[in-house]
Amino acid sequence: MEDMILLGHVYPESVRIRARELRTEAGKIGWFSFITGGIRTDSVHCMFVLPVKDNMMLGSYHFPEGTMEADRRMFIEMLKGIRLDPPLDLI
Repeated sequence: MEDMILLGHVYPESVRIRARELRTEAGKIGWFSFITGGIRTDSVHCMFVLPVKDNMMLGSYHFPEGTMEADRRMFIEMLKGIRLDPPLDLI
C-alpha cells in the first residue's frame, strides 16, 4: 500500500479517500479514491488491489463527483461481493 500513499504526496489535492483496507470473504482489499477534473463535472475514481496468489486483481469504479456518497457505498458493496471461484489461498 506504500504506492497508494505516495499518490497522496504527489497529488494531495486530488485524493478524496486515502488508502484503506477492507477485509472481505475474498481477502484483504486495499482501496483509495481520487478526483479528476472534467469539462462539465469532476469525476471520482475508486481503485482497488486484491492480492491473489502470485498475482494482483486490480479494478476501478468511476462516477460523477456529485454522487460520491451513494456511489462510494456501492463501490464498497461491490468489493464485499468479490468471490474467488474456486477459493484460492491468498497471500
